Amino acid sequence: MILQVTGFYTGLTVIIAIILGMRIGFFRARKGISILDGGDMEVATRMRAHGNLTETAALTLLAFAIIEVNGAPPLLLHVLGIIYIIARILHPIGLKHDN
Repeated sequence: MILQVTGFYTGLTVIIAIILGMRIGFFRARKGISILDGGDMEVATRMRAHGNLTETAALTLLAFAIIEVNGAPPLLLHVLGIIYIIARILHPIGLKHDN
């Protein structure tokens, strides 16, 4: 069975992961911080944005695949996928460090 819908949202997730990875990587380079956060809260916040995606994406996409393999309607998968992608985009935008 080809998991077309899951594959599509996996691809979008990979794009988001690349963007978040580049965002923290370039910021680290600009700040001269190579390991951990160097005490910089912006580095820590960007690290968490990327880390949260990597911590949750695999399980979420596995659930998508299981749902798709079990015959869920493509419309349901796309509704869930759109919600998931919007949440993944909004999370790093809304993530703020606590002071």
